[in-house]
Amino acid sequence: MGASLHISGDLVSQEPLVIHGTINGSVTARQHGVMVAASGTVTDAIDARRVVVAGRVTGSLHAAEAAVLLATAHVDGTIHAGHLSCAAGARLQGAIHTPPQRSCRREKARG
Repeated sequence: MGASLHISGDLVSQEPLVIHGTINGSVTARQHGVMVAASGTVTDAIDARRVVVAGRVTGSLHAAEAAVLLATAHVDGTIHAGHLSCAAGARLQGAIHTPPQRSCRREKARG
């Protein structure tokens, strides 16, 4: 989706999305990934298999597998993700919900 495009309404996709423009509404691509590029803005929920944010999101992120916030990301909302990765410089205001982790096995130090 190009940087000059502005969509008011919900977007449902059956393929991966890269958003360079503005969406005032929710984005759903449950079987695919959604990337909000540095020039992109979403002002509602994103629901996808994987979500990568380099731009601005105001609303909730639901990522079945993983959510990735790049250094230029600005997120104001709740993140629900199987895994979260956040680069230095990313801005997040809100709550993070990830599934409980299984207990980790401790490895004995060798040497």
